[in-house]
Order: sequence, then structure tokens, then C-alpha cells
Amino acid sequence: MSHEPIPILLNPVAGRGRAARYADSIVQILESHGIQSTLMLSTAVGDLERLASEQAAAGAGRLIVAGGDGSVHEVVNGILKVAGKAALGLIPIGTGNDFAKATDTPLDWKIAASRLAERLRDGVPPRTADAGRINGRFSRMASALDSTPRSTGLPGNTTGRLATSSTCSPCSRDCGMA
Repeated sequence: MSHEPIPILLNPVAGRGRAARYADSIVQILESHGIQSTLMLSTAVGDLERLASEQAAAGAGRLIVAGGDGSVHEVVNGILKVAGKAALGLIPIGTGNDFAKATDTPLDWKIAASRLAERLRDGVPPRTADAGRINGRFSRMASALDSTPRSTGLPGNTTGRLATSSTCSPCSRDCGMA
């Protein structure tokens, strides 16, 4: 396990503002399992994508997103647009949390944060999920017919893989994120 602090990319308005209230508790839960983290808050639409791109381009192997589906969407785009190999851990604090549901991530943020911290601490390997690109934007999908990257027949649109696990949704490739 790396001893580098793992960036937590948090959307403070996710879940109608609940994410901002839970930020310090998330850091404390991770620390209680021996996981060091750095909290990074978005202030506008697109911030999480920018932060994820910067972190992935700098070689971050793991990122945690705390927010809802919109936050996950931004972070996935940030990682994949720079062909980053960062794995994505998920703490769902949105209103819909469809991606969390599709990956069997606990919807209770405390349970998800604790389980993610345990998986990180124990070095549990990631799973993969599908990611597609449509009109230049990546999208995380719950399932697909196969895992072979291929053209959809439309210019600039492809499908591929996004690494995930039940409370850790790693973002593509063999990165070792638990």
C-alpha cells in the first residue's frame, strides 16, 4: 500500500449539501483505518474533472470521489481524458447514486467510507466496469456486452473498461487500487 495521501475529490453541494457536512468525518474514518488523505473541494461545475485530470496526470494511483453521479461523471472524465491510471474509490453522497447502486457500493456514506478504507488497507484488488465515450465525453456504465474496446461505429465513440469494486470504483487498468 502506498503511503502517499489519497486525494478525496468532494463536491460540497452533493446530496443537497450533505457532502460538505460529512467531509471531516470522511477524512476521520479513513484515518482511523490508517489511510492518509487530502481533501480537495470543488467550487464550480468542472472543478472535479480538472482536479482529477491534474492528479491523474501527476501520476496519482488512487483517487476517492465523495459525491453523487455528477461528481463521479466529472472525475471519470478527468482521469480518462488524460489516459490516467488512477483507480477511483467511491463514497456516495448524492441524491440518486445510480453508479453506487450498479456497483453494489453501500449507499450509507459511513459504511461506504469504512469499507473503502478497509479495502485500501487490506490491498483488495479492484474490479472493472465499462466506460464509454460519446461525443468526446466519457460515461461510466453499469454493464455492457463485453470488455473489448471497440468503435461503436460513430466517429469518436468507443467503449472500454473502468475498474471498480464494491466500494472502490477504480478507474481503468491495472493500478492496484483496492
